[in-house]
Amino acid sequence: MLLKITKNIYVSSYFGVRVTHYWRKMDCELLKPPEEVKLMKILRREAFCKTIEVPRLWVKEEKSHKVLPLIKALLLKMPCLKPVRPLKIENKVEEIREILLHPTPVKCYEDLPHSDLKILGVTKDDFGLTRLALSFDNWRADELFKAILPQETDGLTSYSCIGHIVHINLKDNLLDYKHIIGQILLDKVHGCRTVVNKTAAINNTYRNFQLELLCGEPDYQVEAKENGSCFHFDFSKVYWNPRLCGEHERIVKILQPGDILYDVFAGVGPFSVPAARKKCFVLANDLNPESYKWLEHNMRRNKCLKQAKLYNKDGRKFILEDLKKDLCERWQENDIGTYSIHITMNLPSLAVEFLNTFCGLFEHECRNKIIDFTSDKIKYPLVHVYTFAKGLNNEAMALQNVESNLGSKLTENLHGVHFVRNVAPNKDMFRVSFWLTKEILTNSIPNDLSRKRTADINGDNLISKTKFKCC
Repeated sequence: MLLKITKNIYVSSYFGVRVTHYWRKMDCELLKPPEEVKLMKILRREAFCKTIEVPRLWVKEEKSHKVLPLIKALLLKMPCLKPVRPLKIENKVEEIREILLHPTPVKCYEDLPHSDLKILGVTKDDFGLTRLALSFDNWRADELFKAILPQETDGLTSYSCIGHIVHINLKDNLLDYKHIIGQILLDKVHGCRTVVNKTAAINNTYRNFQLELLCGEPDYQVEAKENGSCFHFDFSKVYWNPRLCGEHERIVKILQPGDILYDVFAGVGPFSVPAARKKCFVLANDLNPESYKWLEHNMRRNKCLKQAKLYNKDGRKFILEDLKKDLCERWQENDIGTYSIHITMNLPSLAVEFLNTFCGLFEHECRNKIIDFTSDKIKYPLVHVYTFAKGLNNEAMALQNVESNLGSKLTENLHGVHFVRNVAPNKDMFRVSFWLTKEILTNSIPNDLSRKRTADINGDNLISKTKFKCC
């Protein structure tokens, strides 16, 4: 909502900041694409051509730099359109600039700051209408979708850019328009060479998308930059979500040089690579052979492979074998140091089911006094586990998901429950961070968790045999 303070200055009542330009052309019938393009399924660029009349102001070139600040908020702004352009008039010696104005706020000369303009010698005689030819190039992708797609649909609300690939997730009611949507995105998104649609939920073992090529080249090897690191991977064979960039950055900022990171579901390395570049010691694992291949490639490409040990196995086996071994060796060294230990588990649809692996993980070592858990030199890892939660109280649901799989309440060892992003209506992604404790790692496991963990260790419920969804 905008509040009118003076005739030509508007302030947002929500944010309290001045805006220099807010007139939206899709609110103006004159500036919309022709009605003929509605429900178009095959792109015909010539159908978007139209000629209209818009208000304009003629100003001498030497005065334009003084006039423009007065009418900046009223300029007509459209892609591939210069609102200030030179004008050649016969029998005129001086250079003239034609300034195009938005037809919504400007109907006549009096709608301009005319008192200030008159002081500069710009009068009512300099105001008028001019013919303007518009084409397909003068509208953004979202404006074209609004003009083309049926009004009763939700429309195309967002898309993701991964290198040269634009990735969309079309609902069923837009599938009839998928080819024109793909063509528009190919034309309008800078650097785009490939447009793909996710055709199904992520329900396979290796968490990669099932893709349909809508437009452009069938080239799925991409380069992406995130948090100062370069990533190279095949988007059709691994999982990558640019919407998690902020969450990756938050975790990496927590880490300090010399810290330890155990990345249970590492993917191509969005946590592990920047952590290794930060001189953390990293143990990174992923079940998908393609993810493992690109994880190693990205470590080497970012010149941090020496800081990492990489594994290609089920997450539960990684915890039971490699994470446990490395942690045990560190504890036996009794090196108190200044480093901290972190465990990331970014598989939100399933990660909480792996938490029971930590229950009694060091029960044997404690009972046989292989590790002295009474020592002040024992550093307990901080676990960052991701989960989906549905319902009105999503945060409480996320915490409950973790506690029920861990078999214990999180009290003093709870670091926090953090909202990550909205996935769907009433479905959010959360990160629950908590410290592992002596009680969790050494105590006997409750019967129900013990039976489940035994089945998991025996291979009856490994991730490699599990079908799941991940958004």
